[in-house]
Amino acid sequence: RVLGGGVLGRGAVQEEIRFSICPELLISRLLCSAMQRHEAVVIYGTEQFASYEGYASSFCFAGPHHDSSSRAEDGSVRSAVLAIDATNFHSNPGEQYREESLERELNKAFCGFDASSSVPASPAPPGEEAHLGLLEMPGCRARICTGNWGCGVFGGEVEAKFVMQLLAASRALRPVIYVAYRDKVLAARLSRLNAALRQHATTVGELYALAVRYCGSRYSSLDFDDMLEFVEAGGDPEKKAKAHCSETEQDEGEEKEEDEEDTDVDG
Repeated sequence: RVLGGGVLGRGAVQEEIRFSICPELLISRLLCSAMQRHEAVVIYGTEQFASYEGYASSFCFAGPHHDSSSRAEDGSVRSAVLAIDATNFHSNPGEQYREESLERELNKAFCGFDASSSVPASPAPPGEEAHLGLLEMPGCRARICTGNWGCGVFGGEVEAKFVMQLLAASRALRPVIYVAYRDKVLAARLSRLNAALRQHATTVGELYALAVRYCGSRYSSLDFDDMLEFVEAGGDPEKKAKAHCSETEQDEGEEKEEDEEDTDVDG
């Protein structure tokens, strides 16, 4: 809730690193109080002055940095840093799957994503909802770059936070650049989920209803493959069960054929 986290102490992870390499952000500590659940803070025009290496205990200064970002007429960098605070689920991870928790994170993300662009969004055509996984479509606002929000010491689960951020960004007509921090497995999994949502032309409202229905039946760790099957089945447990049975029967048939082939070879 407090901007900069532990930047003035021993903190040296995502938020503290950003404040360290862009020291103009430190001024926000004087101007902004702790955020409330309905608030977000957007800071425009901050410039990067330092390069760095490492992370956490290995974080260190690596020399001056020349910020080559485009500039506004007044010479300030065309940048916007968005601050939104995730809920701390470290002591009780299961709480993040309750509907009120999902709604809180969704509203917080939307509050920030919708406010952090000065480019106006074109309204959706009458009778149509915003669809998920927006690319460069007419009326879209500037891209938003995000990542595993609240998934460190706060105990948030990556897939759940990804879905909430995707919902918020899609509703705000903001294309997303999702940084997986060199985790190729995670990047592939999230791309697969996004592709499935686009293939089914899933709307924001539909996915939120699916997420609430899915998470409400668990209160435990979210299983990515299970959730993907749930989405592809449109949230219908019977369709999912039938699909699972078909896959099982196919697997058994393949195993039987392999056994027969092995027998023929051995004979």
